[in-house]
This record gives sequence, C-alpha cells and structure tokens, in this order.
Amino acid sequence: MRRQVGPDVDDPRLMELVGELSVRSEPFRRLWARQDVRHPARGPLRVRHPQVGPLELHYEKLLVPDARGQHLVMLSADPGSSSAEALTLLASLQPGAAGPVQDAAAL
Repeated sequence: MRRQVGPDVDDPRLMELVGELSVRSEPFRRLWARQDVRHPARGPLRVRHPQVGPLELHYEKLLVPDARGQHLVMLSADPGSSSAEALTLLASLQPGAAGPVQDAAAL
C-alpha cells in the first residue's frame, strides 16, 4: 500500500483508512510502522509484441536518485535467443534505426 500511495501519505482519506486498519489489526499496525517499501528490482518478463510476437526478457529496475518516484527500467534478452533476434528485428522496423546494438563487452 505504501508503494501505491507514494509521497501522498498525508492524504486525509488515507490517514483515516490507516487509522481504522491500525485499530483493527495488530499485524497491519506493525507493518505500517516499519515504513518498509520493497520494489521488485529484477526478474523475468514475458510480453507479446504486436509486430514480433512473444518475448522472454529480463528486467532490472533502478530508482533514480532525487527524481521523486522515477525509475530506470532496463530490458534485455539472452544473447542468441529467439527474443534477442526478435528485438533486433524490431529495431530494424523502427524509422531511423541505426541497426543492431553492439554488445558492450565487444566495444
């Protein structure tokens, strides 16, 4: 709930709800007091792109310091996988595409 609320923790309706839940639930009261917000930082992601079909990707999400609530999300596919090939195809379909991105290790 804290993650969804973000910086609006002073909203009167939220304060009323938190108060009611805190009175009725010891576990909620304890968890809310911890102010612990966890964001999934990485993991697998399956999507179906309308032009290239199914993609199996990996995502990594980083919090951007001093940019209130903004995250940098990076997506990648396993090298040589059908998803990597589909991403290369997708890049070539975009107007002004410069071609496939080189592996940073090869630079």
